Amino acid sequence: MKWLLFTVSLIPLVACSHHTMNRQVSSLGRSILTGEVEEPASFKGWRKNASEQHGDLDFTELRPAEIHCSSTQLTPSSPDMSAKEYFNAMYGVYDHRKLNPESGLCLIRSKSKKPFCLKADGLYYVVVSDLYQDKCGNYYRGYTEVMFQKSYETMGTLFSPGRTMYQNPKSEFQGDMIVGHTYPVEAGDFYFLRAASPEEIAKIRDAKAFAQKRGHIFDPEKNAYLQK
Repeated sequence: MKWLLFTVSLIPLVACSHHTMNRQVSSLGRSILTGEVEEPASFKGWRKNASEQHGDLDFTELRPAEIHCSSTQLTPSSPDMSAKEYFNAMYGVYDHRKLNPESGLCLIRSKSKKPFCLKADGLYYVVVSDLYQDKCGNYYRGYTEVMFQKSYETMGTLFSPGRTMYQNPKSEFQGDMIVGHTYPVEAGDFYFLRAASPEEIAKIRDAKAFAQKRGHIFDPEKNAYLQK
């Protein structure tokens, strides 16, 4: 099974020649949920995980974005991660009694001559969304599918594409993280992409102003935010 982990300053719009990339609903990639899970005979199926999401989405009801820019690379619209949202979250359960004890999905196995699985891991699935911008100053909300074993979860597991985080070098506590730089992501790498709403654009501008006060630096050539 492939585990998909997706681990400022105010600037003027960049003049770009126009190139349109149409993201039609029919062009959505095959969902990773339709693929085969590891140890399928032991998998009991998916169930909703409503407590871990903002809501449910039907992508056929959303209008896909058209990119009017010479570059189809997108970068997070600000270093701030407050715009990140989770949708369509689900949790997959394994039957430990049927699970191969040698499988990486078996967390605890017996010590008998013929070992069997005592405790199974679980699978998590969620659509992670965040706000992005292209080199021409247009804004979007991008959606990415993420699936992972519960025991593999880390602080970066549910990062939206294009973001980084680092250990705070000034902190004595391990795991005290700070926001790092951003990096460009191809628009075609997103599961779905739509234009940002006026309300989201207003939040982006506020986030940019806040990042400017915090000393973040924007590189217009790379279309990315750098650490000071």
